[in-house]
Amino acid sequence: MRILIAEKDPNGRRLLEQMMRMEGYDVFVAQGCKQAKSLISEVNPDIILMNVFSPLQSGNEPLEQVKVYCNEGMESAIYVTCIGQCNELNADEASESSHSLFDHLPTRLKINIVERIQRLCIALKQLKRWLVSQTGFSLERTFALEELESYALARIMRCS
Repeated sequence: MRILIAEKDPNGRRLLEQMMRMEGYDVFVAQGCKQAKSLISEVNPDIILMNVFSPLQSGNEPLEQVKVYCNEGMESAIYVTCIGQCNELNADEASESSHSLFDHLPTRLKINIVERIQRLCIALKQLKRWLVSQTGFSLERTFALEELESYALARIMRCS
């Protein structure tokens, strides 16, 4: 599967790229939306993962909730963007001292984010596998990560 990562946070972008490669994705990386738009037609990604670490800018935690948008058919991409809450970080302090807010997160929160990224990978693979077999299907919904996992798994189980 091909995944396009559009992420401004440089360390977050590197982390996502490495993790997605370890999960077996063909990974393409953009530093922002403009670059991502030009890559979409070139690489025809299965999944577009955007703004995973952007919630840090406003003190929110990555992958607390994900917004998923997709259309029917084999050539459709699943678009994922992240929103959520976090009380672990003072974003104003971190943004003054570095371009990467990820560096300023407590270790416990970094580990939590890595685990969530792994869970997101599994759920998106399941959702894409199911989506390929559907006709006339579209989705635009915000999920808590646990809801997305259950949603994707339930659809795969119905097809089995």
